[in-house]
Amino acid sequence: MSDYDDGPEEPEEGGEPACWLHRLCPQCDAVQDEARPARCRRCGAPLGGEADAPDLR
Repeated sequence: MSDYDDGPEEPEEGGEPACWLHRLCPQCDAVQDEARPARCRRCGAPLGGEADAPDLR
């Protein structure tokens, strides 16, 4: 034991985000694999993802 040891190490924070609401389809509640998909993979409902975003080029 060293003079600088304050006890057991605290575990590092991290992991999955606390809220997955941004990935839920409002029509069928399917969880999307992508962060900002254009359409739901299950029901096809538009989700306002990248395909609906304005083209800023």
